[in-house]
Amino acid sequence: MEVSSFEMENALVVLRRNGPAQAAAVFHFGDAPATLPCPSVGRWGKVLDSSDARWGGPGGAAPERPDRAGGSFGALRPHSFLLLTKSGKENR
Repeated sequence: MEVSSFEMENALVVLRRNGPAQAAAVFHFGDAPATLPCPSVGRWGKVLDSSDARWGGPGGAAPERPDRAGGSFGALRPHSFLLLTKSGKENR
């Protein structure tokens, strides 16, 4: 497990690996939108965005597939949580 803090953005990323598969929990505690780097390259997929309307939020800002080329999770809404996974199969 790997934990990264981003003090300027008021965010925390918890990365968990199981072989080539990975999961990232992204916690954003800030009052303004933020963009955080992906902890590793590859094809990440969004599993949950707490700011989505179905959870009572204003609508998710993070893309379904974060930007591989730019190396970021995309826009994070204030006071939100993201859960992303990556199978690792695309890196074999």
